[in-house]
Amino acid sequence: MTVWETIAAKYLQPGETLRGAVPAFTGGGFGRVILGVTERRVLLVKSSYSRFTDRGLLWADDARQVRLVPKVVMTRAPGQGMSGNAYVTLTRADGTKVDLNIRRGFLFLPQSDKHLSTLFSLIHAEN
Repeated sequence: MTVWETIAAKYLQPGETLRGAVPAFTGGGFGRVILGVTERRVLLVKSSYSRFTDRGLLWADDARQVRLVPKVVMTRAPGQGMSGNAYVTLTRADGTKVDLNIRRGFLFLPQSDKHLSTLFSLIHAEN
């Protein structure tokens, strides 16, 4: 189990199972969160910036009412290949939108692709 799965699992309700969790940056890269998905809910947990630590549950919405907006962009740094930035937008149950950069760190890591695949398999894409 990854550190972000361990952190998200702290917020499970009785009978709930964590299906997956991915790390992400928010607010132009100035905040860090962990997005966890169960069979019933989507959880967003605040994390410290420099390393993965639990800073509290930000919100938990019914998983059937959260949608992933299909505007994923993998950016390229000029002359350097992939930057590792992978942007997505979630539409929450109340209609608000949350922009996330699904990446683990500052350098390009192949995990960004893996995290995107995981996220799309866990949350329904919005049409």
